[in-house]
Amino acid sequence: VATRTTTLRNHLPVVHHADYDLTGLIPEDCPTTDAEQASPFLKNNGGDNNNNDDAIDDDNDMELRKNRLLQNKGGHILLQSLSPSHGYFQDSPLSPFQSSKCLAAVAELHASAWGDEVLLRTIGDRLSTAGG
Repeated sequence: VATRTTTLRNHLPVVHHADYDLTGLIPEDCPTTDAEQASPFLKNNGGDNNNNDDAIDDDNDMELRKNRLLQNKGGHILLQSLSPSHGYFQDSPLSPFQSSKCLAAVAELHASAWGDEVLLRTIGDRLSTAGG
């Protein structure tokens, strides 16, 4: 496991600076991998306000609420350059060989969780709608 972690870290860019303001969207002490954290965006309830005082009656109200919640929110991250001079490259379009390598990597990632009910249950339990 230590070797895989070291190898993975060798492929991640260095974060030089990060700043954000997500006030009112995700509590600071709640990671986005917390399934108990509810989304700040209420679902449209089809006009039935009996179950939820904050329910939204139509798509326009929902859009207005989202815009109000997202106003002046956001952030930025300054990462290490991923230029060829730092050992990274990106071609466009990809060559057939590069395409096959990408597809093989995605297939390997997909296969790593195939049928692993414990892992899939853990992922399902930890992901939050607030995290996207």
